[in-house]
Amino acid sequence: MVLTTRVALVCSDDAEMQHLLQACKISNKFEIVATYTKGQDALKNFESDHIKVIVTKLKLIDMSGYDLVNRIQKSKITPCIIVKFSDEENIEIDFPDVLDYGHVEVIELSHKNGVIPVPRVLTIRITVLSRIRIEKFTLHNEQIKNHENLKPHEYQQLSKSKVTRIREMTDASAIPEKQIALDKSRYNHDKVVVIGASTGGPRMLVYIISQFPADFPPVLTVQHMPPGFIGQFAERMNNNANMNIKKAADGDILKPGWVYIAPGGYHMELEKLNNKQSRIKITDGPKVNYVKPAVDVTLFSAARIYENNVISVILTGMGNDGREGSRVVKKLGGHVIALNEQDSIVYGMNKSVIDAGLADSILGMDAIPKELGRILRV
Repeated sequence: MVLTTRVALVCSDDAEMQHLLQACKISNKFEIVATYTKGQDALKNFESDHIKVIVTKLKLIDMSGYDLVNRIQKSKITPCIIVKFSDEENIEIDFPDVLDYGHVEVIELSHKNGVIPVPRVLTIRITVLSRIRIEKFTLHNEQIKNHENLKPHEYQQLSKSKVTRIREMTDASAIPEKQIALDKSRYNHDKVVVIGASTGGPRMLVYIISQFPADFPPVLTVQHMPPGFIGQFAERMNNNANMNIKKAADGDILKPGWVYIAPGGYHMELEKLNNKQSRIKITDGPKVNYVKPAVDVTLFSAARIYENNVISVILTGMGNDGREGSRVVKKLGGHVIALNEQDSIVYGMNKSVIDAGLADSILGMDAIPKELGRILRV
């Protein structure tokens, strides 16, 4: 007997969206057992319908997909997928709590000749999210919240003046550095760290990067997110970090003490300026590994410039993005770190690196900052 995953669709009266999900029903791994026309309908009935995964449009009749997901999680932790069509405008939200959930995905779909083809990635994500062990997810979040080294202000509501200041910092090409003197002799600043993550990554990235000191070498971060999220994600990370955090911009010069986050919908690459400097290139090429930005793209360009001085860190997430880039890093003599299965929300990207025999270190999230510190002092 084949066990199916019960999927609910929240799409208002949108024939196109219904057609998309109905076409996905050809998979014997899940079935659509409920279709709600309003967010309130979903909130009232999803528990009684025993829904395993909810797929919602970004814009609903009575609320946004973000609002629906946040309300659902307060009732019962449930995997969700928010679908945004490429011709839809982004909904402005000051603090997208949806980013904190490791079991929520936001995907963008594009029209092709007036029709949205059934994307394989949607079927895959429904399947993967349905397999997440919720009790493991809850324990993982408590581990992050309660860790003695994590600053308690990470998820507090920021004051309006603080929000304005940070937003200006993340959007500007020139950002005033934090007033902390760098001890340039402490770390090897000839090296660069590249961190890749997808499902379950945002909270873990905030946690890991909060452990880095102010004089850390440059860090390039690729978190799979659609456009419109990275600026706000950088705000949260910057509020909790010793390093300077910014959404990467074309032309940014890599400097110690800075974390550069790839913007949603674009790849982040590096180009060499001289023997001592490199700068970021933001490019609009095709998707790689079904995603943009892709970790592999950043790793390939970093390896071309820094060769054996690249450290690849692959965290939680579905798919295998980061595996081939880590293969290049390994071949050139760099170091590859993979998050272990125990601390993974989705054991996918890091699993592909580990299974390929590319990981020099397989570590939990607490041990990764310490291992990076050890490597960077060599």
